[in-house]
Amino acid sequence: MENNKRIKIVDTILIGIIVIILLLAFSAPWLHQENNKTFLMLIGVLALIEIGLSTYRYWIAYPEFKGLKAPIFVPKAVGLGWSLNPRNPIGMALTIITVIILIVVFAFALM
Repeated sequence: MENNKRIKIVDTILIGIIVIILLLAFSAPWLHQENNKTFLMLIGVLALIEIGLSTYRYWIAYPEFKGLKAPIFVPKAVGLGWSLNPRNPIGMALTIITVIILIVVFAFALM
């Protein structure tokens, strides 16, 4: 029962972050050009928080597989397709590499 409470809290935070990202993205064109880098940086940070919270939610909601016996790719919980399994060490390494690439891309975009 406690996991359901955690999932609801994380889902509420995730939805809130998505709403904030959308508001920032749609309000940026109407504001001054000097603030665009700030908006881009804020959206990037919020997107990275979203990735971390989504991974945490996955660990709470699907506690079955652990270690190298867990598959690297699993079906997506929402929608069609496959996603990386953060419970597998290789999947976690690929997730971390993806986040690092996002950080580098946002850093170069802001320069």
